[in-house]
Amino acid sequence: MNKENYHKIVQLQKHGTFADNQLALQLLKGMGLPAIKYYRMDGNLFITLAQFQRLVDYGWIDFLTRNVSNLGFIGWRNEPEAPTTQIPEAVWKFKNLTNFLYCGYNLEELDERIGELTNLRTITLKYNKLKKLPKSIGKLRKLKRLHLTKNQLNQDNSFPEEFSQLKSLKILSLTLNNLSQIPDIIQQLSNLRKLVLVRNKLSELPQWIDQLTKLNKLYLDGNCFTEVPKQILNMPNLRDILFRYNQILELPPEIQKLKISRHISIHPMRIN
Repeated sequence: MNKENYHKIVQLQKHGTFADNQLALQLLKGMGLPAIKYYRMDGNLFITLAQFQRLVDYGWIDFLTRNVSNLGFIGWRNEPEAPTTQIPEAVWKFKNLTNFLYCGYNLEELDERIGELTNLRTITLKYNKLKKLPKSIGKLRKLKRLHLTKNQLNQDNSFPEEFSQLKSLKILSLTLNNLSQIPDIIQQLSNLRKLVLVRNKLSELPQWIDQLTKLNKLYLDGNCFTEVPKQILNMPNLRDILFRYNQILELPPEIQKLKISRHISIHPMRIN
């Protein structure tokens, strides 16, 4: 089957009747090929590495690069023992990507070519083994959401100076990394709205945290705090604070007053 026929099958899946849709899925499945899944917007391709390689082998990547804006590799759900991998070479041809997901493939290094995908708005790299981010990430001036849950990032050398150039970034998720301090480079992300630092090794907040004046959500569950940081009292736009499962024995009176106007969830430890 050539690229033109593949395109016809995809259009059958997208625009046909329910029976047409099922037929298209069967045809694609019979060849071991993925369907381009259309939900709220066109151009979503969610795929395993094996399926993606089949598309490369069939020579259909050039066709897909014109149609796919949301590309996701979902090995952590479909491949029980995902090997250590690099992002497939053909991915760097998808210059029109706005969303890229690569989860659960034990990725140890993010290629510098990520900086060439300048239309990216969202990057999701959960459940990998990243220890640092490339300098080229600073070129992604349109990036709004960066999800890095369950990697091996720390505060010392994981974030290059160029990271500060992500001025459009609104959501940064660093759950389950190796952070004992919040990296100072985050101070320069002036448009940050949501910062997720759940289940790290934090015991204090930096003095500069209240300079993130647009921050309205701060999630610090499962860290090593022994008291509620006073800095959060000086952040009037901070409306949603999760501070559960730390080592806090009591709450200061100021926090009780804040609870009237904000969503603050803090669970002091119980002493039996």
